[in-house]
Amino acid sequence: MRIRGLLGAFGGRAFISRVPIFSRSISTLVLAKHEGGAVKASSLSALEAAKLLGEGNSVSLLLTGSGPSLQEAAAHAASCSVSISRVLVADWDKFSYPLAEVWAKLVQAVQQKGNYSHIVAASGSFGKNILPRAAALLDVSPITDVIEIRGSDLFVRPW
Repeated sequence: MRIRGLLGAFGGRAFISRVPIFSRSISTLVLAKHEGGAVKASSLSALEAAKLLGEGNSVSLLLTGSGPSLQEAAAHAASCSVSISRVLVADWDKFSYPLAEVWAKLVQAVQQKGNYSHIVAASGSFGKNILPRAAALLDVSPITDVIEIRGSDLFVRPW
C-alpha cells in the first residue's frame, strides 16, 4: 500500500528504466508473427522499434511455422526492410501454433547461438506470452510494455 501511494505521487508520468549493456555492439532478435505469407503489422512495428536501439544495430527476424506460407513470409520479411540483417526461419509443425513453451526454448537456443543483446516482440498476447518464459530460461528480466525507446539501455514505460 505504501509503495502504491509513492508510485501514485508521480501522477500520469512515464516510468523510465535504464538497463546496463555490457557489450559494445548491439544485436537484436525480433520475434515475428506471420499470416498468409506476410509478416504481421505488429511484428513490423516491433522491427521499427528495434531500429531505435542504436546505430549499427544488427537486426535478425525470427519466423516460425511450417509450409509454404512460412517461406513466403520469410521472402516478404527480407524485402520489407533494409534494416533486417538476417531472417531466421524455423520450419517445424510444432511451430504452427505459437505455444509459449516451445517458442521460449527456441528463443533460448537462438539467443545463445547468436548472442543477441536485445530480444524484441510486439506487445500483444504473442509477445506477452513468450517473452517472460524466454527471459526465465535466459535468466534475465524482461522489460515489458515499452512505449518509447531512447537508446540501447533507456526504455520508457507507462505508469
